[in-house]
Amino acid sequence: MAMTSSIEVMKGLLPAFLQDALSLSASEVGALFSMSFFALVLSNALGGAILRFVTVRFLYLSSLLVFASACLLLALLLKEPPAWYSLLFIIGFSNGFGSLLANVLTPALYPLKSGKMLSIVHFFFGIGTMTSPYFFLLFFNGSHYEWQWVLISFAGMAFLLVFSVWLTGWPIEQKMSHSKRNGVQREWKGIGATGFALLFFFYMGSEIVFTVWLVAIFREAYQLPVQTASILFSIIFALYTFTRLFGAGMIERIGGHRLIRWSAVLSLVMIVCAFLGMGTWGIIFFFLFAMTVAVIFPAMTSIAVRYFGEDASRMMGYLFACGFLGGSFSSWLFGFFFDRISIEVAFTILLFFFTLFTISVFGGLQEKGDTYETKNISRTQ
Repeated sequence: MAMTSSIEVMKGLLPAFLQDALSLSASEVGALFSMSFFALVLSNALGGAILRFVTVRFLYLSSLLVFASACLLLALLLKEPPAWYSLLFIIGFSNGFGSLLANVLTPALYPLKSGKMLSIVHFFFGIGTMTSPYFFLLFFNGSHYEWQWVLISFAGMAFLLVFSVWLTGWPIEQKMSHSKRNGVQREWKGIGATGFALLFFFYMGSEIVFTVWLVAIFREAYQLPVQTASILFSIIFALYTFTRLFGAGMIERIGGHRLIRWSAVLSLVMIVCAFLGMGTWGIIFFFLFAMTVAVIFPAMTSIAVRYFGEDASRMMGYLFACGFLGGSFSSWLFGFFFDRISIEVAFTILLFFFTLFTISVFGGLQEKGDTYETKNISRTQ
């Protein structure tokens, strides 16, 4: 998960290189990232079906080998735009299987503590997001990043993971425990697969824009140098990471449905304030947005896995595919408006997607009777 998040951070630092060294426009950069996110969509959509024919271990090892090979090829063909379109697609496709396996297997193996365990898994995702800008600075020569060495380093880490998995025999194949569906359905009044798909589409559309374009927002709207923007990015995601870890217990204490609704409202307020308050206050509200939004995804994923029960492996792949489709579309829209109008207008894409997510939460997420979380609390008292 840490390496998966590092790849996403890399995309946030790439626009300057792609625009300067390869002469790509902002809309072309957005299209490039959209293709990469579409690859994530594809791998997540196919992942559940593939796992019916191969083991988790085989899928994980294969995806790591493909990922490492694509990174090495891209390092060799760094100045060739067609190579970026094809190989970044392959990198995104292979990288998607790792996140799918973590997000689906974790709650399936720990159904009664799925929210807490997902928060811990995503803590490591946040660790990668938080530390990778400093890792990338090791390859900063004073004016730009040496991306070929970054890609070679990613390939090296992937080969190291392959060796570790091969040596230890991880992950051990075991029968996954599935919870029943009926108890959780009462939390989500008639929402069904379509409602979940919309929630993931709008939420990940917001989060991916925030992750990929935040450094560009700091550089263009705040006129900050790339080093300062990268450090601010790292600090913001440090808060995001530790809030997600410490918020794990809140999912089981107050219930995922309440936590999502309150977090959505507070996050929407923060992002509106960030949009209206450019300058120091705007940066502060970005910090607060990262903290309030951090617990939404693990809580939402936990509820969805328990909702679908035995169909979780297949359905969660489709839901993550919808999420990455939202990220692909929102990232392209951001680049389109950034290129043709301004960074301020492009910023409204983040605001638009998160507003739709909040509306969807209040439209589909309704507490009805005793919920799964409420029963958990009553049993412990």
